[in-house]
Amino acid sequence: MEDAFSPFAPVSEAEVFHGRSEQRRLVVEAIRTVGRHVVIYGERGVGKTSLANVLRPWLGQAIAVAHVSATAGDTFETLIRRAFASYQLTLPLPAVGFVRQQTEVQYALAAALPGESPLLPDQVARTLANFNYDLVVVVDEFDRLPTEQVPAFADFIKSLSDDRSGSTVVIVGVAESVNQLVGEHGSIVRNLMQIHMPRMSEDELTEIVDTGFTAADCTSTSRVMSRIVRSCHGFPHYAHLIAQYTGLAALNEAKQKGQAIDGTLEITEQHVVGGMDRAVQTADQTHREAYHRAVQGGDASLWVPVVVACALASADDRGFFNSRAVLQALQQIRGQEVVQQTFAYHLGELIAEKRGPLLERTGPEKRYLYRFVDPFMRPYIIMRAQAERVADGLA
Repeated sequence: MEDAFSPFAPVSEAEVFHGRSEQRRLVVEAIRTVGRHVVIYGERGVGKTSLANVLRPWLGQAIAVAHVSATAGDTFETLIRRAFASYQLTLPLPAVGFVRQQTEVQYALAAALPGESPLLPDQVARTLANFNYDLVVVVDEFDRLPTEQVPAFADFIKSLSDDRSGSTVVIVGVAESVNQLVGEHGSIVRNLMQIHMPRMSEDELTEIVDTGFTAADCTSTSRVMSRIVRSCHGFPHYAHLIAQYTGLAALNEAKQKGQAIDGTLEITEQHVVGGMDRAVQTADQTHREAYHRAVQGGDASLWVPVVVACALASADDRGFFNSRAVLQALQQIRGQEVVQQTFAYHLGELIAEKRGPLLERTGPEKRYLYRFVDPFMRPYIIMRAQAERVADGLA
């Protein structure tokens, strides 16, 4: 079961990467177009790094991929040197004289860079131009890079494009727009294929769960699949997490009953509940603390349902919802009519520092829109609510 899903690390093998067919097509198309570069952006946890991790099999042997992650202490030079150090070229040596057999040599790409500092963008571009080999430089977690280092990457991209280099820069980062990552560098925008990674569709999440269950010799009903998928709210991390723990719950039950585990294992809704319970117990400490901070004090009999109703409220593609959506969800949870004044105070409090803040608010008064500050909190709250029977069966 542990091999069928990958909840705690980005996917690193193309065989277990599912969905994102359009984004994958655009990335490959851009890399194969001279002068074109790529920026992949979106919310945290939607699979940007996983997409970048599995580029190599889709590009063929003629293109090398050097992958590096940025930190707050990096510069253009440290990132480029680390990226080049991560890759070695295997180059053929032609037959010479009486030696007819062609041999190969390992070439450290980093050795081709100038040794002196500072390392300038046009120097790196010239170095790549000297290779009869195309290189894709993936810079992950670009949003962590200090702002003052961004212009150097903009110059690097411009130099590669101006030289019509076959090498490509792929920038990956958490952002709502490209400008948040690369700033107002208009000179490179025309060279960038801008690829937004939205949350996954239910079909894509179903593919993750179904493929994993099949690999682990498990079967499930459409109702079980729907319950898992609807609880994920578009995040592949939660699809992997809930499905893995659900499968383990079924496996543990079979062992406790002394059943032989040498055939297909049937997954039930009760296993989903058990999987969510374990997922909540092993969740990130920051999520548990954020939840307790949001519901602490006052009348717990209303704080918990209001927070759960926010998680269940219908939202737009950016995660924003209004008070009417919260009202509808709260009425479902309580099974009775609720007036909006009952929880208006609570919504106002959930944007305050003392309660996280759990939510952020935008828009004019009386037409406020709300969104979770940490988008991962939404599926966590839903899992917790179902495990604790606050909103059993709702997702």
